[in-house]
Amino acid sequence: MRLGEVENIFVFESQWDAFAFMDKTKWAQSISAISSIVITRGAQGGHRLKGLLPAKSKVYLFTQNDPIEDDTSPALKWQDDITSFHPKCYLVETPEQYKDVNEWMLGDGSGSDLVNAMEAATLYENPDLLSLPTRYMDWQTLRAFDPKDDTDCMLGSRWLSRGGSCVWIGSSGLGKSVLTLQAAMTWAVGMPFFGIQPKDHYRSLIVQAENNLGDVAETIQGVEMGLSAEHPEIDLEIVSERVSICHLVNSAGIEFIAQLKSMIAETEPDMVWIDPLLCYLGGDANSAEDVSSFTGHLDELAQETGCLFHLIHHTGKPKTSADTKGFTNADLMYAGLGSSVLTNWARAIMVLQAERGAEGIFRLTAAKRGKRAGLHHDYSERGEAVYLEHSQHGLCWLASEYEPEEKKPGRPAVKIDFLEYKEALIGETKHTKNSLSNHISERTGASYKTVTRRIDNLINNGTIHIGTDGGLKWAG
Repeated sequence: MRLGEVENIFVFESQWDAFAFMDKTKWAQSISAISSIVITRGAQGGHRLKGLLPAKSKVYLFTQNDPIEDDTSPALKWQDDITSFHPKCYLVETPEQYKDVNEWMLGDGSGSDLVNAMEAATLYENPDLLSLPTRYMDWQTLRAFDPKDDTDCMLGSRWLSRGGSCVWIGSSGLGKSVLTLQAAMTWAVGMPFFGIQPKDHYRSLIVQAENNLGDVAETIQGVEMGLSAEHPEIDLEIVSERVSICHLVNSAGIEFIAQLKSMIAETEPDMVWIDPLLCYLGGDANSAEDVSSFTGHLDELAQETGCLFHLIHHTGKPKTSADTKGFTNADLMYAGLGSSVLTNWARAIMVLQAERGAEGIFRLTAAKRGKRAGLHHDYSERGEAVYLEHSQHGLCWLASEYEPEEKKPGRPAVKIDFLEYKEALIGETKHTKNSLSNHISERTGASYKTVTRRIDNLINNGTIHIGTDGGLKWAG
């Protein structure tokens, strides 16, 4: 008997139920290698499993048939306790004429009956959540869609919409938490955040793990001070009503998702900020499987609630603008630590970097779909990056007048036709690397060093090879 490739966990309230299950299914001989058995020893023990059930496991609950009074029973409470922190549970039904698995197996039950019951087990669904219908896209609606009238759009020119996702990336200590808090506070009153225009006044839930009450208090006071100085029209009382902050620790993976679902139901936010991702992932950031599992759970929440999710994430090591010199925005969006699954999943990517050689200056880049963001400020035209600096009055980010020095014009790059190499080598003249470099340099005007480097590349990729006589041969 094999129920699947992932680990299966069979959870029982009573050890007698577990023993009956093990005996009838011949668990030790059949599926013990890919499964575990957990016994809570009483209905009151369900909550003790918190933190013990891996997010990627398939959990089967063998709930007893206790008498139900006022829509509840000890067995149902046991079931509710477990599904509250691991909602991906399968509920195995014991025939109603038996009070539990042990009595069933002592009666006319068999191992095949248990297997059939597990195969027929239903996935737990929270009865308090609305059941969402499958959403098929209607072609007529798609063809009539007007981007200017998109009611789901929340930020920019359809940069981010309801149910969307954004990852904010930066090194530790730069001020990502302050930056994202400032964005939440600004959008709470319907004001643009460095040019990124909200379509409404949005409520935010910020779930963070790294800052205690004092740290958060200093950040709040600092941002309020800075914003008040720069934007005295901001009503901070409205901000305090629309931005909820929770310090949540020791909760990760599917348990975090379950808690987050409860907090969303309580605060009803438009945006959810998870700071930082690594504290709540509950897996290996380099594992595509672990990251996909977490983002998949967020997608389900996004579909159920319509929330826009912001994840605050770290780089592997400090990344300044000089470290990523020559990077395109397509390169820069992969600056975050771990699997590329996160970047591919996110609808938008924001990258914060220190500007090397310019103390106190930082660059914020909308690296993914940035042209839709509308990022700009008084000293910067609309584009995909702006320069920022810390306020001298409170913990607040301000627009910077900084402009990078213009590069001195260098020698223009010379484009060398690929055929130059081929024609030189298939002719009658035999060439060494040195003679070929001189020949093409004289013909094209490119530097000897540049030509030699390109010849090395052609040798490395097998287009050119070195013959036994030391001469170069065209391989194509």
